[in-house]
Amino acid sequence: MLIGNNIASSLNIILSHKIRSFLTLLGLIIGVLAVVSIFSAVDGVKATINNSIGGMGWDNSFEITTKSDQENQRHYRWGRQQTGKREAKPINLNDYYLLKKNLDAKYIYASVEGSAYDRNSKYSQWTRIKGTNREYFDFKKYELVIGRNINNLDEQQAANVCLVGTKFWEQYMKSDKNIIGQKLTLGDYRYTIIGVIGEKTASSRQFDFNYWERHWDLTSIFVPLETGVKFYSIDQQVQSIYVQSENTDKYIYNKNRARQLLLMNHNMTESFTFVEEPEEILKFTQQLDEMLVKWNTILMAIASVSLFVGGIGLFSTLLISISERMNEIGIRKSVGASNFDIFALLLSEAIILTLIGASIGIGIAKIVVVLISTAVKLPLTIPIQGVLIGVAFALLIGILSGLYPAYKASKVNPIEAVYYFD
Repeated sequence: MLIGNNIASSLNIILSHKIRSFLTLLGLIIGVLAVVSIFSAVDGVKATINNSIGGMGWDNSFEITTKSDQENQRHYRWGRQQTGKREAKPINLNDYYLLKKNLDAKYIYASVEGSAYDRNSKYSQWTRIKGTNREYFDFKKYELVIGRNINNLDEQQAANVCLVGTKFWEQYMKSDKNIIGQKLTLGDYRYTIIGVIGEKTASSRQFDFNYWERHWDLTSIFVPLETGVKFYSIDQQVQSIYVQSENTDKYIYNKNRARQLLLMNHNMTESFTFVEEPEEILKFTQQLDEMLVKWNTILMAIASVSLFVGGIGLFSTLLISISERMNEIGIRKSVGASNFDIFALLLSEAIILTLIGASIGIGIAKIVVVLISTAVKLPLTIPIQGVLIGVAFALLIGILSGLYPAYKASKVNPIEAVYYFD
């Protein structure tokens, strides 16, 4: 009952001095608003960066390409291969199937690229052609807009079918609604269009690391991997094999296992290399996370100044209220209230004021975050960590600010208090 009575009495005092209570709360509201907003902004930036990195397919993944040096130079240019002195066998389709069968991978795909003159459109130009398998589209988070995807039969038969990107379709063929089943002549080969691929969601990310990769993908033509190898490669070679694992442990296992299998398949000659970009990106994101944590701490310390200012205002208000409520304190003590009862009453008032201020600050922060998220197109949310820290800081300030005034009020002589005149 004591706690309930203290809360009711504190609310009554707060409501009876609305303007003074509001001015007292203002510093606390601004402080909590700043703390919660800063946590939300930093959390939103981290989430956006992580989503962008994840969309690139560089989390727990590695790429295998043919090693290129003076003794083993092989590279592709516009669908044709230039070769130098050959000392080792480049990676090929058999390597891909060997890894696909033996690795514990989330996604694994191979690719080969070429380029051919598009003879179909009045805007005829060179068009990028990519031979790959279905997992590539899942890996890159592309979706089928219309038609069907490449299936196992297409790959087994090296079928002359293709998917077109949405940007290719929009630029050259959007006026033709019946695109599925049409023939597309690219260089010396003729393909049947079976579908159109696009992004699952329109990109509005501020940290869009792979914008150009997606742009080129969606202006390209995709054919089954076997078809790409058949038309745009020599000796069944592939340009790269990409492997993504479920977690870090499987990533390490798959990388070591892939090295063993390829060495075995290449007569113990290391004619392949693991591209290090994914590891560099992971290091970059770790460094970025550490930097954001430091900035979060610095900004939160700055925002906490508002809470301390609010605490000083609360401290002053409670000291002033002791003089105004001297008669009340004297009467309470004269009818049996103990020093602890008076102490608890004043401290309860300080705590309730800070909780009200924290609640208002969190509510305003929610509105501000929604407005900023809409304006800058960042997926900002209110992190529970920011809310808890904001409330904890406010409570700490409230308790520290209320301790001395509450102690001072509890030591008031009841006779002097009853006959006190300001």
